[in-house]
Amino acid sequence: MTAQSNAEAHARDFHWFKGDPDLSEEEARLHDLIALRNATTELIREQRDLLGYYDTDEELFGNEYTVDEIVDIVVGAGLHTDRDDVRDRVLRFIGAETRPSDG
Repeated sequence: MTAQSNAEAHARDFHWFKGDPDLSEEEARLHDLIALRNATTELIREQRDLLGYYDTDEELFGNEYTVDEIVDIVVGAGLHTDRDDVRDRVLRFIGAETRPSDG
C-alpha cells in the first residue's frame, strides 16, 4: 500500500455528515470530502509556514477553480441545469466563502 492509497482509504472511511436528514447521501459524501479537503489544506498551510516553503497558496496548491468555474463544469456536464441552484449548493458546501474573483 502506498501513502496515497492509504490516505484515500482513510478519506473513504470518513463519514461525518452521513445520516444528516437535510442531505442526500451524495450531498453528505460531498460535505465529508470538502471537510477533509479544508482540514488538509489548513494543515498543509501550517506545515508550509513552519518550514518556510512556498510564498503563496498558488505556488503550493496550483490554481484552484472559482465558484463560477465549478458551476460551469457541473452545468456543462449536464449534471444540473439550474445555474443559480448549483451556485447556491457550491457556496453552501464550501462554507459560503468566496474569493474576490468569484464576484
